[in-house]
Amino acid sequence: MGRPEIVLGLLLLAVILSGCSNEATSTATEPLVLKGSTCSGPWADHCEIDQGQIRISDIESDAEHETGIRIESPSLPVVLENIRLDRVSVGVRISDLCGTCQISVVDAHIGYGSIGLHVDTGPGSPALSLSNVTLLSQPSPARTYGIHYTGPGGGLDMSDVTIEGQETQPGYAILHEGLGDASLTNVTMMHIQRGIVGKWPSLVIVNGLIECGTDAIWTSSDEFSATNLTVRNCLRGAPPCSPQCRYPAIQIADTVEQLLAGDRAKSFHLKDSSIINNSNQAIYVRPVVSANLEGVNVVGNGAGINLFDANSTVMTRSNISHNADFGVTLGARQRLDISDTWFYQNGPGPYQYGGLAIASPAPTLIRGETEVPELVIRNSAFEGNTPWGIYAGSAPVDARFNWWGHIGGPTPHQGKALGPSGQLLGDYVTEMVISKPQLTAPPVSG
Repeated sequence: MGRPEIVLGLLLLAVILSGCSNEATSTATEPLVLKGSTCSGPWADHCEIDQGQIRISDIESDAEHETGIRIESPSLPVVLENIRLDRVSVGVRISDLCGTCQISVVDAHIGYGSIGLHVDTGPGSPALSLSNVTLLSQPSPARTYGIHYTGPGGGLDMSDVTIEGQETQPGYAILHEGLGDASLTNVTMMHIQRGIVGKWPSLVIVNGLIECGTDAIWTSSDEFSATNLTVRNCLRGAPPCSPQCRYPAIQIADTVEQLLAGDRAKSFHLKDSSIINNSNQAIYVRPVVSANLEGVNVVGNGAGINLFDANSTVMTRSNISHNADFGVTLGARQRLDISDTWFYQNGPGPYQYGGLAIASPAPTLIRGETEVPELVIRNSAFEGNTPWGIYAGSAPVDARFNWWGHIGGPTPHQGKALGPSGQLLGDYVTEMVISKPQLTAPPVSG
């Protein structure tokens, strides 16, 4: 028999080699694969069928994997719970969902090099549900995606979700190419080139913060609603209205199909939100039936709000200030109602609009009666806008009982020929603006 110390050394070596073998096994390309209702791979013991659903839970790994969890053609709804994957190329890859096979991710942390969650759906697939999820992009030379949703079906239901990228790395927080609706609550997206991009029929955001490289939200949604949303610092450092101007911070844009069909979005609703310090345009909205902005701060952007063509626009309790090109430009087809809103030091940009520019159809004779767009502005303030406080087109604008930066009211359009040194009263207005009587003091604080 060998000496005791030699035997002990051999035993220790065997333990070390055994440990190395286990680590190699844990770095399998796909350590957990779910097909139908069967799980395979080194993490298969974390998978069980429980009360009519497949539950994958309590996985923690800092080993490198090509794909952490792959789910293919599940036969039951799937719940992923208490998952932590720190170094994966793709965190969770999901494909071929059945019509009733909801996928829910709860209490997860994924550090990804390519895609955090990749979902490929078929028609009629249910929504992907995320709750208390953090997706962190790792340094990578390629474009990254926090969530990449492909296929014709499926919506998105998120709450308490953080997606964070790398400062100089191209990528998306969410790229959704499906057709389902989206509801996002308590979401944070930081250091992302592009924030939320998708074609949802309806997109609802409640409590969101987005800091982006180019644009925060791009969607062709028929119905868009956001409450308590902050979008800031997109394209900071770039010249205002650089070639990236095609990327407003928030863009409700036409698809080619919508453009060719002449479709209008149903509604755009923004409440108690701040779009601030973005180098390019803050908001662009495609032709829409109804636009409603309440308690909105649009401050310090390359340009403010462009409501391209709206049947009805209501704006109240808002602050439109220090936007380099213009404050608000809008096409008011039938009704405009602005109240308790501050337009302060907007312009002078290339468009030469200043605070508020209104394009409306001229009064028309319909069945023997003259139809005039109803354009009313009340209890608001226009001060320090260049070159115009209000620039109005073909239809009269009832802008009585507003503050113009001077007790005597606005400077009439005839004074424009005198230049800035001839501005003896308040902001300039064009001849279609009815301004008297005016307020003799600001109605709202700046």
